[in-house]
Amino acid sequence: MAKWEEYSFLADQLNEYPGASAWEKRAFIIASYSMKDAGSHWRDYMAPQFNPFEKIVRDWAAEKSQIKGWKIPI
Repeated sequence: MAKWEEYSFLADQLNEYPGASAWEKRAFIIASYSMKDAGSHWRDYMAPQFNPFEKIVRDWAAEKSQIKGWKIPI
């Protein structure tokens, strides 16, 4: 959905994050970088709940999102 720029769908899913599978959580962390301010605020709020691997995913996506023209590789 992030690749299709369906941000309203992603925003609706913010509250579903705690019940998501590990793969869904990681995908959502990456997708949150396409949501601009809403994604940034969500990541700031959720960061204390991220496990070590989710923090690696977050940091990787943060780095990649700074590259001009980068798109989610799916």
